[in-house]
Parts: sequence; structure tokens; C-alpha cells
Amino acid sequence: MAQATLNGQLTDNGGLVCSVKFEWDTTIDYGNETPWQGGFTSGMTFSATIYGLGEGVLYHFRAVARNSRGIAYGNDMSFVTLVSPGIPVIIDDAALVGFLEAV
Repeated sequence: MAQATLNGQLTDNGGLVCSVKFEWDTTIDYGNETPWQGGFTSGMTFSATIYGLGEGVLYHFRAVARNSRGIAYGNDMSFVTLVSPGIPVIIDDAALVGFLEAV
């Protein structure tokens, strides 16, 4: 089984402290999610490691941010896990999240 470390950056917190997480799966339906992490403000980076991934499989993920005004979703990103057992996979491209104030 493979693992991956997902990375993101909160580009704008909308003026309020945010919680962040990642949603991920083999499709853009994102059937899995990481736990919420709290205390994030503009410019802060965050990461989460996901485990139990299939080898040589394409996965989609996106970063999510929320505060008391609403929720924002980052762009869909993807990666393919390595086939060689025992080698971790690291995502170098940050999933950027721009918080948009809910109307």
C-alpha cells in the first residue's frame, strides 16, 4: 500500500481564522477526507498524509477551508502513486485555497 502527503496554502482567510482539510479519492466525487485542522490565517501552509492507497492509481484531491462565514474549495489536483512497494509519494504542488466570503 502507498501513502501520499498532500500540501496546501490558505491564500486568504476572509478576515477570520479558518479550519482546513483535504478531500480525496479516485474520482472528483472525493469520497474520503482528512480531519479538520484549525487555527489557520492567510498565507499559512498545511499538510496531511493519507495512507492505504493503491499502487499505480490516479487519485484526485482538493483543499477545503471554512470559517464562520462559509466554506471554500480549492482546485482539483491529481497524482499517481508509485508502483514500487515501500516508497512514499509526496505531492510537490500545493493545492491553493482562496477563501471567498459567502454571500
